[in-house]
Amino acid sequence: MVEGLKALKKGLEEPDFTVLFHACTSIATVVGKRIPPEQLMSLLLSLFEGLGDPDRNCSRAATVIINCLLKERGGVLQDKVKAGLSC
Repeated sequence: MVEGLKALKKGLEEPDFTVLFHACTSIATVVGKRIPPEQLMSLLLSLFEGLGDPDRNCSRAATVIINCLLKERGGVLQDKVKAGLSC
């Protein structure tokens, strides 16, 4: 699975959003399965900063990756969300 990431490099350089979307989805799937739970929040916070990137493809990529990570691993964050809401 991880070895297949090298093949996605061209997709990240492609201006066509459909190709970029598929490349980012594949990357997020691999990262979502491999990232330790204690590092997930830090990664998401970094990706949130990418949402404001002036390069539209960068902000689109951040959006796709955030969405995939939350779908795949969002349950890990439930306790943190509950704690944040109770403050």
